[in-house]
Amino acid sequence: MKTVIVNGQKKDVSTVSGCVRDRLSYEDVVFLAYGFTLDDKNPRPMPSVTYHHAADDRDGILTCGEAVEVVDGTVFNAVVTGNA
Repeated sequence: MKTVIVNGQKKDVSTVSGCVRDRLSYEDVVFLAYGFTLDDKNPRPMPSVTYHHAADDRDGILTCGEAVEVVDGTVFNAVVTGNA
């Protein structure tokens, strides 16, 4: 089981699609953080997503359509800001 931290809470990566994954997309992180998916039929605020301690000890910003390779313990922060 691979575990990541999303907004301070441990999350099993397999809860995204039923299998352990090496990469998480922006959309996957939003689902883990808020329990909803982003699509045209169900518009929602677009959270800002940052990550720390990803594969190769990378840190950065994840935007819509992007993905990052994760390791056990990768940390994500997904925050809705402004009037999205």
